[in-house]
Order: sequence, then structure tokens, then C-alpha cells
Amino acid sequence: MNHYMPQLYDVLVNASEVTYDTISFLEPYLLEDPTEGTGQFKYLNITNLNPSHGEVSVNGNLLSTYPDGWSFQLSLAEEVTITTTPFSKFRPIWSGDLIIPDNVNSTLFSIVMNSDVDITVDFEPIDAVEYDLTRPGVKERVADIFYKKFFVNNVLTDAQVLAVQTTTRGGFERTGRTEDEQLVFYKKDRNTIENKEDLQGESFNTIVDYIYSNELSTDILEDSFSLDIYDYAGDIPEEVLSMEGVVDPKLRNYDITYAPTDDSSFVITIATEIVRYYQPGPEVPASYQPLLHPYFTDALNLSQIVKPKIGKKIDPDKAREILDTNIFELLPIQRTRQDDVDKFFRDFDSLIGDVPTLIDVDEDGAGEFIPDGGAADSGSRISEGDTPTAFITRLDSQANELNEGKTLESMRNELNLYLGDVDNVVQVIPDQRPEYENKSGGFLKIRKPNQAIILRNPNDELEFQKNNSYLADGFTITMWVRFVGKTGGGTLFNFGNPTSAESPYGFRLETITREDDGVYRRMVRLVVRDHRDHHDTHTGNGGVYDSHFGTVDVSRWRTHTDDRKPLYDTYNNLEHFEAHTKIPTDDLNEWFFICATYNPTIQEDESLQSPFYAPNKNNKQFWLNHIDFNPVYGGTLVASSGFGARCKVEVISRSDLLRARGYKVGSLEVNVEGY
Repeated sequence: MNHYMPQLYDVLVNASEVTYDTISFLEPYLLEDPTEGTGQFKYLNITNLNPSHGEVSVNGNLLSTYPDGWSFQLSLAEEVTITTTPFSKFRPIWSGDLIIPDNVNSTLFSIVMNSDVDITVDFEPIDAVEYDLTRPGVKERVADIFYKKFFVNNVLTDAQVLAVQTTTRGGFERTGRTEDEQLVFYKKDRNTIENKEDLQGESFNTIVDYIYSNELSTDILEDSFSLDIYDYAGDIPEEVLSMEGVVDPKLRNYDITYAPTDDSSFVITIATEIVRYYQPGPEVPASYQPLLHPYFTDALNLSQIVKPKIGKKIDPDKAREILDTNIFELLPIQRTRQDDVDKFFRDFDSLIGDVPTLIDVDEDGAGEFIPDGGAADSGSRISEGDTPTAFITRLDSQANELNEGKTLESMRNELNLYLGDVDNVVQVIPDQRPEYENKSGGFLKIRKPNQAIILRNPNDELEFQKNNSYLADGFTITMWVRFVGKTGGGTLFNFGNPTSAESPYGFRLETITREDDGVYRRMVRLVVRDHRDHHDTHTGNGGVYDSHFGTVDVSRWRTHTDDRKPLYDTYNNLEHFEAHTKIPTDDLNEWFFICATYNPTIQEDESLQSPFYAPNKNNKQFWLNHIDFNPVYGGTLVASSGFGARCKVEVISRSDLLRARGYKVGSLEVNVEGY
């Protein structure tokens, strides 16, 4: 059946001179599909999604004639020619059956009807693909939009343009110039905006990275950018406040907003101008206007942007006074060695590439780890591909044959040979801390332990004896001690004998030493006998408490039940010796401040039970009363927790104490010769 038959049928139905009988007679021949079941015809369906931006024709027939789309029956293996006519600034995008990459944007192609074909065409703006999607190309395009939004779309007065242009004054570049001052031009006008480091808000490079990373080459970029101008109160320079006619000044921000989607945007403040409250006349309402001489506190450099002005013709006489018309020879610019040095550093800045992202793994303030092994960084460098935007290879291990010895690493190694005097400077920092001066005139010397002063009240008990005050209220013993030998132990302070075999009573602060394979160790412990304690059901001697704590090898031990002895008296070995407060033996000139405490309010019994004991039995700080333990959240370091051991001994050396108080102890200088 000819593919024009459905159209012929429509014509006949609407024709007034054709009778119903005629149509009834022709209908079987016009509408039936004589090829049904034969496979000799195929259907071609074409849909134009955007007819307002382009037209489509098949074998010369316009698709626009059929608004609901084209669906025709064609002969098997028939070749069909499809033509698209895009309107200005648009191009076709084909998709569907039999569309190959070469035909996606084609305006003329053919297909062979070996099967039913369903294809669709859309039209996209050519503006979205007028540049190759490279990062420098994106930067250049975004910079163009920035300038256009601020200068072309925004109406700036001549005075405002002068206020943001650059001139040289006093040997330095200055922002803001007068008509009489020289205008500074740069080799490339986009260098300024692309390298601006003090832009407020989002980074210029962040916008570029977003567009480049998301491959937004099919978007109309300029439509996603807008210029927003608003006033707000802020810090006004003193020189502006002192100007005549400046009333209620404010700051006016010029913000470029890039909104690629409805829920994301980037904002950059490209200029900040000072405006004043001004009424030009009685019939004109007051508003905020630029100063008489516009004043920008911060602005992008617009040196390359100038407005044409209508001027007078050149006066030939005055021109001759300035211009030398006698030209004898034109010499090319002679390069100097300084020019070579300047060019080298310019080239190096453009070839070094971006700094790779380094993670500070050991938290020492210096990054030393690249998450992807440097793959992303190496992919942008010359050894991976000789592209116009490739950078110098970073590592020797990443260099190809052409770039061996031409890496940043090899350059760094060679520069080290020239900078040894800078890298290896040893700076001596003088120790400015004061030296401590003793406040007392001397000290009491006791030659050996167990030789001591006996305190006695011949008429009555000592105060701490009365009503067993030392047990009920507790006590603290403090003393400064210097041990003259590495061996030898004994009593430092005692009241009674808490470990006596007969009627044990009182307390004792003592030092014990031991030697293991030539290593000398000294420890200090406090032992207290509470004769009132009824935990001991065997002898009735009460309970004994000592100052040992838990370690990795030794758990805290209950000493005040079953007539037990202090820990080290029961287990006389190195592991249990280490569970006591130790004093170094390597410096016999060192003084140590010893603080021994018995605190009956410490809940030692509860600490030796659940839920405290199992998690803390080996925790030294818990038994020194410094861990506030919670079964759910764990322990927190505190000054006094109320749990742990009743007896504890803490020691600090004189040197450590003076250092903590900011005094000079010894010398911090180190002789580096020979290193």
C-alpha cells in the first residue's frame, strides 16, 4: 500500500462532492494493509522534540506538516534520506534506532529500512559547545562572563571605571587613577581575574572546577551567572569619613552569583564600593549614590576595559613638539640576562602545575600521603601525555624516557646542592628562663634510713593519735629526700609498726631497693594498719592497707582481709615491685618530693567489687584516685574520684618541679658537631 493512502482517505472523507457510497466502496482498498503478514514493509517513526528550533524532512517531506509525529510505512530495504534544518545558533541531536555516533549531530544522513525504526531529534544551543572542554578554556570563558556581567551589563560611570583601573604612582602599582595618570595594561586581560587571590566568597577556581568536573559544556553558561548589587553597613576608612559631603556612608557589594542548579550556587564579591546618602535636588528623592570621586575598597582590575571618548583631532604643531619624526634606524628590542631570568620564572610558574592534595597522617603539621597514590596528579603531567596543558612531571618514578632528569624531584635534588648553607643552619636559642634560688639556708641531714627524729609528747598523746584521728580523718606525709646510694632501704617515717607479728599498729612510710642483673631499682610505699577494721576474722588484728596499684602484669590486690600482708611482702618479685611508686637511681644528686596520703573516705572496698574492679584492676591512675569511672561511658581523668586505694604515694623530682614552674634546670643547648 502506498504510504499516501491514509492522507487520501482523509481528503475523500472531507470532500463534499464525494458520496458516502463511494467512500464505502473504496474504504477496503484505502485502509486495509495488503502487506500484513508478508514482511515486505517497515514503519518509520520520527519525533521532533523541539520544532521551534529546527525542522526535519524525510525524502523532501517536512515533518512539521504532521504535528503529532511522522509514522509511515515504507518498503523493506528502502533507503530513506533524512534532512534537518536547525534554526540560527542551534544544532540537531539525534537518538534512537540506527543512530550512529557520526549521525548524532548530522543535518543530512540516510538509513535503510530493514526493520521498524523509531528515532527522535532535539536541538541544542551551539553556544554551549563553542569551546573545547579544557580547564584553561573554562577559566577563560568564566573570566569573560565576569567582565561582561560587571562592565557591560552593569552601567558604570567614567569615574567608576577610573576608580578600579590600575596606574603606577610612586614606583608602585595603585588602584584608582585620574585622567592624567598612565593606564597600566597587562599582556592578557584575564590574568588579573584568574589569579586574584583575595576574592571574597567562593573561589574563582571552585566555579571553574565545578563546570569542568561536571562537563557542563552543553549548558548556556552565561544564563547561570548573575550580578547582584546590595548596600550594607560596614567599616568605612577614616579618609572617607573626613570627606566633605559624605553623609551616612555604606558599603556596596557587587556579587557574581553562579547558580548551575536550583539548589546550589557560588557567590564571589568582585568589588566593594563606598556610597553616600545623597539628594541631588528638592524634587528628587534621596538615595545611596557613589561618591563624587568614586572610592572602591576592593575591586577586580579592569585596566583592559576602557570606554571610548570623543576627542579633538591631533594638533600637528603640538605633535611635532613631542614626536621625533627623524627616524634613522629601528632596532629590535635587545634581550637582557634579566629578561631571560624573568621569562624562566614565568614559564616555571605556568609549568609547575597545581599542588597535589597531601594528607597529614601523623598529625605533625606536614602532609605526606596522597590518597590515590598520585594518580590524579600524574595524569595532568607531560609524561602521561604531551598536551598543550600538561605540566612538568613531579616524581622521577613517573617520568617517561623523554623526561628523565626533567622532574620536580630531580630539580629539587639539584637545588639542594646550592642551598646547603641555608638548609643546614643551626640556630642557637639562648635559654632565658631564670634560675631558682633556694629560700632556706640549709636542710637537716639524716645519714641513713631508720635514723630519724623521734616526736613525743611526754604528758599526753600526739594530736593525730587522739581518738585514732590518723585513721578516722586520714593524714598526709610530705618530705624532701635525696638518696645518697643506689642500694639500701628503710623507714622514712613511721608511727608504731603496722606489720609487726605481735599487736600490729600504726603506719610506716618506707623505701625498698632491689638489684636485677646489674639494674638498681628503688620504690617507696605507705603501709597503714587499721586495728579497728573487722574484715580480719582470723586474728582480730584489723586490716592492713598499702599503696600498691595495678599494672599490666599485676592486678590490684585486696590486702585488708584474712590477715594478709602488704603485696610485696607476699610476692617478692620484680613484677610486684613494679606495682609501687618508683624513684630513679641514676642521679644521686637529685632531690625528690614525696607525698604519701591515707584517705579513709576512699571507697576501696567498693573499688574491689563489680562493676569497678574488672575494668580497672590494672589501671594505675584508678588506684591513685584519678579515674572517675562510669560503667556505661568509661573513665575520665580527674583530681580525686573517691575510688581506688586509700593509701597512695606520689613523687616528683626537684628538677621536674622547677621546670614545670618555668625555672632553668641544666642546659638545653646541644652540640651538633659530628652529626
